[in-house]
Amino acid sequence: MKKLLGIVFLSLLLTITIAQSKTRQELHNDGVIALKEGGKIIYLRHAYAPRTVENGNYDKNYKEKKCSTQRDILSEGIKQSEYIGKFILENGINIEKVIVSPTCRTYKTAKHAGWEYTVNKDLQNTSKKKLQEKRFKKINKIVSKWKGKGNLVLVTHFMIINPSFPGIKADSGEMIIVNNDMKVLGRIRSPYNITIKD
Repeated sequence: MKKLLGIVFLSLLLTITIAQSKTRQELHNDGVIALKEGGKIIYLRHAYAPRTVENGNYDKNYKEKKCSTQRDILSEGIKQSEYIGKFILENGINIEKVIVSPTCRTYKTAKHAGWEYTVNKDLQNTSKKKLQEKRFKKINKIVSKWKGKGNLVLVTHFMIINPSFPGIKADSGEMIIVNNDMKVLGRIRSPYNITIKD
């Protein structure tokens, strides 16, 4: 079993290394082609949500259904989310299902992209290692069992995406496109202005 897991990990690492050797434009083009084929999975990091004390946009006495207690997407994040939805439509990409974490910044990303969505706690950040491992297993199960003709979108967080794909640092609003075997097929970035904090 350990030998098999080692082989799977090395295979995933090799795939990521190959993906990283491509230019940003090549990864973008590969991602669009893969999504037009359908049946793929998109790990989408939520839209731009600047964390600053000055604008009050940070987690404070976090409550799941109260966005005022969470770091959230603001004007630039909303604009970026709308861009993502428009990009998908203009490229004729079929989004069949969207799953988000319970945090405001993820479901608002989906909402402003124009998508209907369901909520799944397993896509949420956690600092508890054992819980995180359980969540990764559940997410991997969702990915491996996806059989839709269209594409599945998982709107989640950096700390979910980064450990799943070592060496890949997903930017705000970036799409990591994979197949059922977690092979990275492409990466599509969405523009935003990092200087806008409100």
